[in-house]
Amino acid sequence: MSFLNKLVKLIGRRFIAYVIDWYIGGIFINIPIVLIYGCVFNQTQMQTNLLEISKESLLVAYLAGIAGVVFGIFYFFIIPFFIWPGQTLGKRILKIKIINNNGQDISFFSLFLRQIIGLTVLEGVIISLTGTIRQLFDLLFHTSIFTSSNLMIFAYVLSFISCLFVLIKGRALHDFIASTRIEYLKSS
Repeated sequence: MSFLNKLVKLIGRRFIAYVIDWYIGGIFINIPIVLIYGCVFNQTQMQTNLLEISKESLLVAYLAGIAGVVFGIFYFFIIPFFIWPGQTLGKRILKIKIINNNGQDISFFSLFLRQIIGLTVLEGVIISLTGTIRQLFDLLFHTSIFTSSNLMIFAYVLSFISCLFVLIKGRALHDFIASTRIEYLKSS
């Protein structure tokens, strides 16, 4: 198999794992938001927009948002550290694992740098957790700066640069920040 075919195959697995994690992670984050909104306001419609929930109750919006963030941290940080080392559900399905550059299992600090600082804060548009955090900040500071178009453009540019890193170097920006890389496990 040529180098290009191998590269496309590897990037494909990583991308599919990302799509799975983005989707499942988003569902996971929104479960407590929908449940809290539905239970408190006796609603059957699903509401995940904290800014809309805050029109009925700011406290409920805060509680729902914080619960969503906790669920997001569980999915994107706790699971890949304590339950399936180096793997979210998408990575586990596609047999991909996050490891330190030295080949060892990912450390707590490296996973924190990668998932929280790199993915969530810097490359925020590529992870579903960031949207909930931005909405909480907008509610807290009574502004729309965190969901404004200028900030989003900056986040999109950083995410685009990260994608270029994957294409050119095989590692995303968050991997460079945390000194991590993706290991492609053998299919059993």
